[in-house]
Amino acid sequence: METVIADQGSALFGVMHSQTKNIIELAEDDWWHSANLFIANGSGVKNYAVIHLHGKTEDMLRQRIEGHLREFGAL
Repeated sequence: METVIADQGSALFGVMHSQTKNIIELAEDDWWHSANLFIANGSGVKNYAVIHLHGKTEDMLRQRIEGHLREFGAL
């Protein structure tokens, strides 16, 4: 998989080991931790972004996701 956009949690851990190049993690403000960043780095993930969901509209989230995809060269 080249790019994964997923909610935080154990499902994200599984895709990190699949030679994923880009990850965008969707996170809750009160439950985010940096462990995923360390695991992703060790698994060879080249680009990792975290988007906190609180207070963001659907349009705001879409813009943030598209912005990260452009930064990653995946869009």
